[in-house]
Amino acid sequence: MRISFRFRIIPALICITLLLLGLSLARWQWSKANMREEQARQLQLRQAQAATDAVSFGLSMPEDYTPVFAEGEWLPEWTVYLDNRPLAGISGRIVLMPMRLKLSGKVLLVARGWQARDPKDRLHVTIPPAPAGPIRVSGFVRHQLDRVLQLGEAQAVTQGALLQNLDTASLRQASGLPVLPWVLQQNSEPSEGLQLHWSSVGNGAERNRAYAWQWLALSALSFIFFAIFTIRIHDSTIQHRKSGSE
Repeated sequence: MRISFRFRIIPALICITLLLLGLSLARWQWSKANMREEQARQLQLRQAQAATDAVSFGLSMPEDYTPVFAEGEWLPEWTVYLDNRPLAGISGRIVLMPMRLKLSGKVLLVARGWQARDPKDRLHVTIPPAPAGPIRVSGFVRHQLDRVLQLGEAQAVTQGALLQNLDTASLRQASGLPVLPWVLQQNSEPSEGLQLHWSSVGNGAERNRAYAWQWLALSALSFIFFAIFTIRIHDSTIQHRKSGSE
């Protein structure tokens, strides 16, 4: 048996390009996985800290997922809803209600929880109980709540509006309230009709590693194709028989 090499420039360039591309992308995905794991570890450490009074941050932006508590009074007239937020196969929405902070007078937007949608009238909204007077809630800082795909033009921010997405600047402009630039995602006892089922702080490292293995598989296939196009195996027995018959 004799092995020979047949080098063809075009197939070789394609295979080598795919091989290098696959290795490069696999390395990139693996590094992203490591980065996500480190970020998740930092978030877990942050969430384990003692809760800080929301007033202490002033107008600054605290770190995402910092534990906080807030004391103040609800402003239920400016309750708004993030629509199309299903939970366990049930259509629903996230209830957002502003709170005027006790010591500063600033307004903090609080994500109070998930509310099931009225199956008979999707536009019907129910304002959850908002006791008058001072109240205290606790939770985590969120720079931005989870967003969904915006279909069509964004709806104007008004009292009781059903919205796809919301940022605090839009609420500040529409209401004229001194709304702080972050949201408190409540994890203390929910009000009647609300559930606290927030998306977990998944690091996504498993997904990135799965992508990395896919790119490595592409590189392996590229190497196999390169070998197929360049390596030829000659059976000396067959060659000898052909020469003998002649």
